[in-house]
Amino acid sequence: MDFTTATLELIPVNSTEDIRVEEHRIVVTVENELETVEISVYYESLCPDCRQFFMTQLLPVVARLFQNVNIYLVPYGHAKSTHLANGTIEFECQHGPAECYGNKLHACAIDKLRRPAWYAPLFTTCLMAQSDRGSNDRALVNCGQLMSVQVDSIADCGRGSEGVQLLEKYENETNKYNPYSVPFVLLNNSSDNQDELVENLLGAVCKVFRVKPPGCSEDTDKMYDLIVPSSYSAHVKMSHVSRPPCCNVPKLFSHVRDLPPTVSYHVMPFFFPAVYRTPRNRRA
Repeated sequence: MDFTTATLELIPVNSTEDIRVEEHRIVVTVENELETVEISVYYESLCPDCRQFFMTQLLPVVARLFQNVNIYLVPYGHAKSTHLANGTIEFECQHGPAECYGNKLHACAIDKLRRPAWYAPLFTTCLMAQSDRGSNDRALVNCGQLMSVQVDSIADCGRGSEGVQLLEKYENETNKYNPYSVPFVLLNNSSDNQDELVENLLGAVCKVFRVKPPGCSEDTDKMYDLIVPSSYSAHVKMSHVSRPPCCNVPKLFSHVRDLPPTVSYHVMPFFFPAVYRTPRNRRA
């Protein structure tokens, strides 16, 4: 009896599964595991350059590449700590006590909001986006209401010993690199091309992908239409609708936040305050 050899060929692509038969070959196309890059951001909560970076650089990366980036935030900056004789720790921050408290709120939010991974970057951007410098109790309440987050545990953490412990941890993380300025960014644990990382993060990130995800497309501005509202607000754009819903944003965010980490999130979160610059194709 004659046997015909059939070849099983696996072709990983970033698309849905497809199976076809070509003569004596069975070609199975399967969805590829998402390629991810690591981004670490060292910053301080009331630094004007850091606030601008979060809103004009980090936020577009989260919105367009949220499935392809792991973001590690380190809110400490140029602060200094003093260990007192009574066993407590005091922090002195570049922009005063308000920044030390803001750094603690950021540290606590990062610790409490771990899933989905893009939630903490969104929430901390919200904290920094307030018109009154932000990263304070008022910002915490506003962002909690906007994003349907219970902030009591974050506030308690920021006012108590837990916030101090988290800030001490971030002090140790920052001292490993001793950045000469903030924001200080690592891409896949490399600080090379720091100017580009700070001024064109999306472009720098897209360069390192072997296969560029849709968010790196030249048509990105068309795919993910950036919205610049006249006042502080949040917008959500979903991949399967033609335009973002206008209402009940907290409820939508709450639903997404409760999904298990293994779910593929087909939601593009947008969070643009009035100071957000316009996209390239709309720049004045």
